[in-house]
Amino acid sequence: GEAPTLSPALKAQGWAVKQSRSTGGYYYVHTANGREWSQWEPPVAPERRSSPERAAAALFSDEDDDGSASDSEDEMPVSALLARQATANDEAIAQALAGSPPKR
Repeated sequence: GEAPTLSPALKAQGWAVKQSRSTGGYYYVHTANGREWSQWEPPVAPERRSSPERAAAALFSDEDDDGSASDSEDEMPVSALLARQATANDEAIAQALAGSPPKR
């Protein structure tokens, strides 16, 4: 059969087409960081509109988004946390002095 052609984007990522000596079929080899990975399935071409840089940027911004919810209290100034704590203590002390049960 005809050797499958690889898009320039896939070639740039380190993909190559090789022919199997035993079956005569074509397979795909990906070389990255000195390691080789081969597969029978054609590699999925990256979408044209997303550059590797933008894809990487998207990965990083996702990580930031995931962290922002849990980090919101960490980002609050310590003084605000202390003030919140102090206000609660003051109310408790004032109620104790007044002899009235704390309102829940």
